[in-house]
Amino acid sequence: HAAAEQRREALGYARKAAGAALLRSAHHEAPAHAPEALGWLNTLPDEQERARVELELNGVITPALMATRGWADEAVKARVERSQALIDLLRDGPHVVPTLWALANYHHLRGQHAQARALAERLVSMEGLARDAGHQAVVLPLLAACLCAEGRYPEARECATRALSLYGTTHVPA
Repeated sequence: HAAAEQRREALGYARKAAGAALLRSAHHEAPAHAPEALGWLNTLPDEQERARVELELNGVITPALMATRGWADEAVKARVERSQALIDLLRDGPHVVPTLWALANYHHLRGQHAQARALAERLVSMEGLARDAGHQAVVLPLLAACLCAEGRYPEARECATRALSLYGTTHVPA
């Protein structure tokens, strides 16, 4: 499709190929499908659609980079920060939570505790998810780890205890 100048269709196939590679743990293969597809984004006339498609591609590239280069690698940071800018443009969507979670983990593993904690707190208090037990069971341990790294042990324990209390009472996403 790309050679035939059918970029929109080619973008869809590239996303599917990269996603399929990631699902079968072919972490080196997954990002190989994306760079050329990122170059085709400028063929999409609508800015919102370009941002959404790029964010989808980043949703495949980021975990593959985390698996192959490590969570604290600069390439992971660049991809997650670009995704953060796209989230700010789009405001909402299915990639907001995983992108913020990846960025919080990046900062936490780099020892940038204040930035990590701010992102973890944002995840915990996100509108529409603050009362979602499954979401809280996943993000509260991250906040607890951030607080612990800052020496805020009583607050960390409270977060960890809240997270543990949610297990068994709700479906926790995989």
